[in-house]
Amino acid sequence: MRLFARMLAAGLLGILFLVPAWTEAAAQTSWEFGLKAGVSATKLTGDDAKAFTIVLDQDNYLEGDIGDTKVGFVGGGYATMHVNQQFGVRLEALYFQKGGKGELSGEITAIPVSADMTWKIDYFAFPLLAVVSFPTSPSGTFNIFAGPAVGFNLSAKSEIEVTALGQTQTETSDMENISSTDFGGVVGAGFTLALTSVNIFADARWEWGFTTLDDGESAADVKNSALGFMVGVAFPLGAKTAAP
Repeated sequence: MRLFARMLAAGLLGILFLVPAWTEAAAQTSWEFGLKAGVSATKLTGDDAKAFTIVLDQDNYLEGDIGDTKVGFVGGGYATMHVNQQFGVRLEALYFQKGGKGELSGEITAIPVSADMTWKIDYFAFPLLAVVSFPTSPSGTFNIFAGPAVGFNLSAKSEIEVTALGQTQTETSDMENISSTDFGGVVGAGFTLALTSVNIFADARWEWGFTTLDDGESAADVKNSALGFMVGVAFPLGAKTAAP
């Protein structure tokens, strides 16, 4: 008990010493809320994306590369806590269309076939980013940011357009073995222009997935990779303090 009491007293003493620093940081803190939207350019990576195979049986198969880029939408909102003019922490909530596409070829009942396959995988994503800012003018700021992200799968569909003997048939199906969550990392940069009461900005990012998308028995090595380009408007709350 005496040891516990000493540890508790030491902890409380440490907190007392930190209170002035916390108070000073709180006095400098300001907030910014914003909306953003733009274009995503996504692809599938991993060994099995480059050598993807659909085996129907021993004599019927399709194989090829599904690592081509698919264009989609990305957008949502965010909140940034600015500790000072140089550093902040941002939480984003984004609707992010990911996936990829590619071309396959093979044989079905001894008939040569070709196919275009597209994976359409949509997420509600939450990146948590550290933001470092570099003022370039009285109203302009260059920002770089990085951090982890988690995405929750909203829908996953596979679309395949098969051509054989001059005839084309398209089929869309739900992908049941796609992982419900996707963990990844984000790096990016942007520029903000401060106006009278709002800020306008543009940013670009690269996000790479850590999670293997296939959580079925085959566990194919396929992961997400995405570029995002967005513009938006931000609403600052509270004046930022001058740089130290």
